[in-house]
Amino acid sequence: MKLGTKIHLLTTVVTLLIVVCSFSAIYVIYEKMAYSTEYEQLMSRTEKALPLLAKTTTRDEAATILRVYLPANGAIRVTDMNGETKLFIQGNDAPHYPTSNIVGYAVNEHDGVSLLQAATAAIWVNGEPVTLQLVQPLNDVTQNLQLLRVILLVIAALSLIPIYLASATLSRLIRKPIDELNDTMQQNIQNGSYLQLEQPTTRDELSQLSSTYNDLMARLQHHHDLQAQFVSNASHELKTPLTVIESYAKLLQRRGTQNEAITGEALSAITTQTEHMKELIEQMLLIARNEPLAHTIEETALIPWLEASTAPLAATYARDIVVRGDDVTKAIYRAPLQQLLFIFIENALKYSEREVIVHVSEHSIAIQDFGPGIAEEHIPHLFERFYRVDAHRNRQAGGSGLGLAIAKALADKLYVDISVQSVVNEGTTIYVTWREPR
Repeated sequence: MKLGTKIHLLTTVVTLLIVVCSFSAIYVIYEKMAYSTEYEQLMSRTEKALPLLAKTTTRDEAATILRVYLPANGAIRVTDMNGETKLFIQGNDAPHYPTSNIVGYAVNEHDGVSLLQAATAAIWVNGEPVTLQLVQPLNDVTQNLQLLRVILLVIAALSLIPIYLASATLSRLIRKPIDELNDTMQQNIQNGSYLQLEQPTTRDELSQLSSTYNDLMARLQHHHDLQAQFVSNASHELKTPLTVIESYAKLLQRRGTQNEAITGEALSAITTQTEHMKELIEQMLLIARNEPLAHTIEETALIPWLEASTAPLAATYARDIVVRGDDVTKAIYRAPLQQLLFIFIENALKYSEREVIVHVSEHSIAIQDFGPGIAEEHIPHLFERFYRVDAHRNRQAGGSGLGLAIAKALADKLYVDISVQSVVNEGTTIYVTWREPR
């Protein structure tokens, strides 16, 4: 059974059930109120007759008074304490109705007629206590109840029309975005696309479903584009070292290995390009893994730790790395934070000839160099994979174009922000800033 049919059937049945229950309650309440009203009116008339009945001296006088207060087309039976009938009177057109000695009142059927039966105590002509058994046919009440039943049944039948239309409308409203979602997903599967839904103007759960789906498609398309760009860039970057290796390999095939100079040059170039390609692949894999940090957080005095960590770099490049700033102790992931900072420090050492300054403060670590600087239009793209400010300069420095992309991935894992300030021909400062706790 389709969802629309289920919604349609369920809403119709539930609404009809509510209507039937409501109308049944209305009918029962009206019936009880009608019977109670008739009983109160009957007893009110009878109570008016009781004082007069007590003053009578003969049976005929009592009968005359009772006929005055006799219910329309009803009957009155007077019985003594032993149940013997003292008097029985009834309307001229009334059939012989049965009477009952009951407390309160009861409504019973007799030959298809609803009868209201009641009883009350009275004083008979000789001062003898008796019981007046009263019977009143409820013809008007019966007709009113029949009319009410017809009216309620007609209203219930007519209510099926708006109920049906409302449930059909509700079914369409619920099914429409679901059908659109299903159709769009089918198109995406068939065409390999990332089509999104039109954003509805309402703010309900179905609108949230559309928004969530659109966000999912946008993310999938973004990751697909990144993957395509990554593959394209990786292919381009790997093509160069492979071309160099192929060229020198063919050179060795043509010339042989007798010429030591050519052989040495070829082997050196092949080795260099192989190492470069290995480094490039390792960096690409590091970005692609996107694994969570598996290191331990350690309380660390930043300045002594940075001085000890950067000493090997300073010796390798034969340059000064100056660490200064506030005496700050923080809980950090040492290994990944060191890797992040080393990317920036190595870039500063590669692209500048003066010292590199690492400044520590309570909220950030800044790496400053005095190199050629970066033009403002390049700064927003620095952390994109394989983006190069100056391709020739990067080649000379041995860059792969992935270092800053790796830094960005590490920063996200370490929950820090990276910002860049640079002035052309003056230098660049990169800030690694701790985010506010969530």
